[in-house]
Amino acid sequence: MRYASRISRLLKHRTVLIDHAGRARDWVGALCMLHEMDGARLLANLITFNANITACARSSQWQSSLALLLELRERKLEPDCTSYNSTITACERGSAMQMASEVLVQMHDAGVQADLYTYNASLSGHGKDAKWEIAMQLLVAMARRRTEPDVVSFGAALSACEKASQWLAAVQLLGTMRSTRLDPNVIIYSTSISACAKSSQWQCALHVLRELQAQFMRADVVAYSAAISACKKGAAWQSALELLQHMKQNGPEPNIIAYTASLNACERGSYWPLTLQLMQEVRGRSMEPTEITYGAAMTACSRGSLWQYALMVLDEMQVAAVSPDSLIFNACVGACRRGSQGRRLHVSRSIVMVGSALTPPARLTNELPVFQLAAKSLRPPLPSTMRTSMELRAATAKGPGGVAVKDSRGMSGTLMLVLTFIASAVANRVANRVLLVPMAGHTLFLSLATSTAQLTAYLLLLAWRAWKQLAISDMCQFVAAHWKLLLLVGTCEGAFYPLVFAAAAKLPGGLVQVLNQSVVPYTVAFSVFLLGRRYTPVQLVGVATVLLGVLVAVGLPAGSLWSHQVVMHDVLQCAGAYALLALAVTLKDRIFRNARETATTAVEDPNADVL
Repeated sequence: MRYASRISRLLKHRTVLIDHAGRARDWVGALCMLHEMDGARLLANLITFNANITACARSSQWQSSLALLLELRERKLEPDCTSYNSTITACERGSAMQMASEVLVQMHDAGVQADLYTYNASLSGHGKDAKWEIAMQLLVAMARRRTEPDVVSFGAALSACEKASQWLAAVQLLGTMRSTRLDPNVIIYSTSISACAKSSQWQCALHVLRELQAQFMRADVVAYSAAISACKKGAAWQSALELLQHMKQNGPEPNIIAYTASLNACERGSYWPLTLQLMQEVRGRSMEPTEITYGAAMTACSRGSLWQYALMVLDEMQVAAVSPDSLIFNACVGACRRGSQGRRLHVSRSIVMVGSALTPPARLTNELPVFQLAAKSLRPPLPSTMRTSMELRAATAKGPGGVAVKDSRGMSGTLMLVLTFIASAVANRVANRVLLVPMAGHTLFLSLATSTAQLTAYLLLLAWRAWKQLAISDMCQFVAAHWKLLLLVGTCEGAFYPLVFAAAAKLPGGLVQVLNQSVVPYTVAFSVFLLGRRYTPVQLVGVATVLLGVLVAVGLPAGSLWSHQVVMHDVLQCAGAYALLALAVTLKDRIFRNARETATTAVEDPNADVL
């Protein structure tokens, strides 16, 4: 009896020592003590083996844990739930989830009931490996075996969906979690938002964020950063700025991740002034920008042809010991080539030399001063506000001595655009009048040909903008938001051409030009009723004069001015066609006024909140 009691005390003592070794991450010492027990003819029991398996699991030694589990069976000791749980945990920490799945199968085959810890360990491992389908199957198996999942279970499964970019499965899991009367925490919501962000589902991410706040929980910086990242990938720059503004006003304090995502959102939306404004805020908050942050700022400089700021950003990266990649160098070269300064070509060549020497870094350090000095001598201070691109271009149009420098490239481009517009308008008018004479009996064909030619020109212009990467997602959102008005504009313009050509073929050419002036009073009337616009008395007198001239010209007797009899039906048809054209012009004005007001609200009234 005393011998058995002594053996029991020795086993308990050795088990405690093995447990202490495991907690100290000394799995080798724990195994040595186990083998010493064999040499002392002290047979280890199940508790001692479990302590050894747990010690190996704490050090992520899954191979040793599996070996101990096999040795346990060889000694005719039946592993219990703790044995299997510790082995699965060892495989999970050692990223050997295939072996963990096999251990779980063996556990079921041995008739050992898996508990919540078993499933959570397996779910955690599959969550790290983005095995979202297996994680979902484990949740189903838990329900089938009547094991209630907890917040940890759903969190691990959501992590797997988030890493696999399965936003729909993540949202469904969030709904299932609420239906089981479990209260999701901030981490659960943040993971769901991140899953939506990786799939560019920014509307869903904002919905989940609102739902988080509706539960009277305070969203942390991770949740906000994930939502802003979702807006970035969806090119929803306005929503990204609103979220950032909400963070600055109500907390939590935005970090560099939130600012970087906002910078990228504005850059992808081609709103480069806002990108540089946010970069200035990053500097003012003494944050450490990352390579992605600098990349967004450099792309904004390239879009805005701000070669001085591009060089300044490159200089700042060198000071911050952040190595620029080839994309950043290409953007810097593009900014210098688009710039209007005389020395941009020399600086561009210097940057190209440095860009070709990204490896090894020693060459990069030696070449940087070539354009670093130019950047320091020409670097203007960033303006306090960058509300519009016009303000920023005005600030950067000054040379080193403060003397205004004319942007010859921009002026020549504008002049070429004006001349092209005038030439196209004249060619269109002359072609219509010349072709109307021989095709007086085929006005419908002429109207369809004219509409087809204009539509082809628009499509070619759109294709060119898409090829130049100037067509952004905001343009598609603009069409989706105003599709009814745009459809009405197309209907009015589509009906205009057949009506005006059919009437013009029967009317004197001079009278058609007079009736063309009826667009003025029509546009004024439509703008008053549809846009709420008000005109001065002088303007109204001018409109009345135009209208009176048209009425007098129409009422002139035949032979006094026109070459043949004027049929009033044709006159009314032509005037009605120009009314449709005036309505289309007014509707376009309304559409673009709405879009401009929306953009102005997002830039000048950041207090507008989406939450």
